[in-house]
Amino acid sequence: MQYCSTKCKCARFDIVKEETPLQRSEHKGVDGVTCVSMQDFTKVSMGDKVWLRCTYSTSEIYQYDQISNSFATMLINI
Repeated sequence: MQYCSTKCKCARFDIVKEETPLQRSEHKGVDGVTCVSMQDFTKVSMGDKVWLRCTYSTSEIYQYDQISNSFATMLINI
């Protein structure tokens, strides 16, 4: 996942699987546009849910043509 924010005082995001945080990102005290990315690899079963959760933010999530917020997944069947 990647998110971009402006006027950031503090922002925290988690990648979550079934209410369990897998990965956490936090940044603080940056002026201007800041982009943060994180990734996690985990085993999932049919029906499991994986999502992003903002646990705290004093910033504006920012989106325009050159800067992009995104969340992508890939399924590898073994």
